[in-house]
Amino acid sequence: MSRTHCGDRVDTSDEPLVENHWHEYWDRLEEHVFFRVEAEDYVARLAATLGPDLGARVLDFGCGFGFVAELLARKVPALFVFDTSDHMRRQAQLRLAGYANVRILLPPAVASWPEELRLDLVLVNSVVQYMMRDEFHGWLGRWQAMLAPGGRLALLIGTSQRDQAHQICSDLAWSAPLPIPLSTSRILLLGTNLSCSKSVTSGQNNAYH
Repeated sequence: MSRTHCGDRVDTSDEPLVENHWHEYWDRLEEHVFFRVEAEDYVARLAATLGPDLGARVLDFGCGFGFVAELLARKVPALFVFDTSDHMRRQAQLRLAGYANVRILLPPAVASWPEELRLDLVLVNSVVQYMMRDEFHGWLGRWQAMLAPGGRLALLIGTSQRDQAHQICSDLAWSAPLPIPLSTSRILLLGTNLSCSKSVTSGQNNAYH
């Protein structure tokens, strides 16, 4: 089974979405300097693709150890971070403790996310390959619903998941998939909410109210 580290995750996107027990893996995973190198590369590619302005409110979904989030926290007014692994969230919380603009989100079943939360950018970096298909589809709908007008959903996924994203999030305007260096099975997929409604993030830098 081929695996490469991507940001704070281990990528297996050449494999189909299957039910598995990744929590045990994440709970015993230790930090490695390579994670930081990959995080820097990922954020650099984001800036090259999306431009320097990532928006006022950003969600790092699947934050892992928080290396990507640490870089993003210096660039955006309000950053939300989430990981399904309790261990990963604790590690990210420690790394991000010095940033007043960061909020750690708990699993929705534990603590509801703010219903009024609308995001300018949702980042999903090599996460969906660890989800069951129904879970992936459910989150796609939720990510789309959380986008502010003009908000963008950036998915680093396997090529086999592209059609699913297009189908579930059919209201988004999807750009052509961007290839990932040194990979034939991964792509960066970008969808934009073209709604003309007034953004709730307009003029607001405080993400908590």
